[in-house]
Amino acid sequence: MAASESKILLEKLDLFIRKYYKNRIIKGVLYTIALCVSMFLLVVLLEYIGRFSSLVRGFLLFLFSATTVATIVYYIILPGLKWMKLGSTISNEDAALIIGNHFSEIKDKLLNTLQLQQAARKENNELLLAAIAQKQKELSPVPFQNAVNYQENRKYLKYAIPPLAVLLVLLFAAPSTITRPSKRIIQFTKAEEAPFEFVVESSLSIPQNQDATIDLLLKGTEIPERVFLIKEGQKILLERQDLLHHQIVIPHVSESFDFQFIGGDFQSQTFHLSVIPQPKMSALSAHIVYPRYLKKEEETLSQVGDLSVPEGAVIEWSFTCSNADQLALQVGGAFQQLVLNDNEGSYQVQALQSF
Repeated sequence: MAASESKILLEKLDLFIRKYYKNRIIKGVLYTIALCVSMFLLVVLLEYIGRFSSLVRGFLLFLFSATTVATIVYYIILPGLKWMKLGSTISNEDAALIIGNHFSEIKDKLLNTLQLQQAARKENNELLLAAIAQKQKELSPVPFQNAVNYQENRKYLKYAIPPLAVLLVLLFAAPSTITRPSKRIIQFTKAEEAPFEFVVESSLSIPQNQDATIDLLLKGTEIPERVFLIKEGQKILLERQDLLHHQIVIPHVSESFDFQFIGGDFQSQTFHLSVIPQPKMSALSAHIVYPRYLKKEEETLSQVGDLSVPEGAVIEWSFTCSNADQLALQVGGAFQQLVLNDNEGSYQVQALQSF
């Protein structure tokens, strides 16, 4: 009979311990919701306001992930493993103290019973066994599991409900404040795609030292009101033509450059404006070989305009240019195409008549 009562006592303690950890799991779920949702809102709203770099977004993702994993492991997984009797749990003596504190009529009686049982295993004393049996009989009607009250977890709802409510309100009222920052943080190595497209309608090649007119068209579902051009660290506002069209004029462009557009916190890809250098003739000379009968030495004239030579003279024109690979000559009413080598070329003609 005593052995049976002892077994029942231990079974009741075991049920209490399992309920104790089940209660820890419930409390842990509420703590996890409170901490993780609050952390999620903090990280997302920081990104929504700050629009951080990839490095900072990566840190925020790591911080949130580490916090979430640590919270789930500590508050849910570890108590869950102990509830399944995997790993160490509280001892029967610790459980007896918790139960004794809850039931005032028990106090230390349950703990003393366990201690007497341990002593009885070492010493077979009938008086000791009788005392154990008496105490077990007194403890048998006490519902140990009632020392754990699931209803007490309601007080933790005040920590879980507010952040969860804020999250739900934002998801229904302004979902983009949650979804866009979340996507940017998860894909922290990628640039966010804008809900519209930057389309340059004008040519991106102009002659040197001319004004560059850049016409921009915005295509998409959400169109920003203002668009800026970013060039060499400068931020220049484009003139708005209508809802979709913007324009900017950059005067006297002398060299090529890269630029981007920014509109509504979204940045375009990099565009390149190519400047076509102006071809110039930097030097012109004429080498004249006179007819033999004149017995006149050859001569070279630089930067000449009009020439007057005797009939039969041979003239070799030499040209030095910049930014050119061909030169068009009009000789006697006919055009000649001269191919330049390293911006230099020559053309020879015999003066048989005026031209």
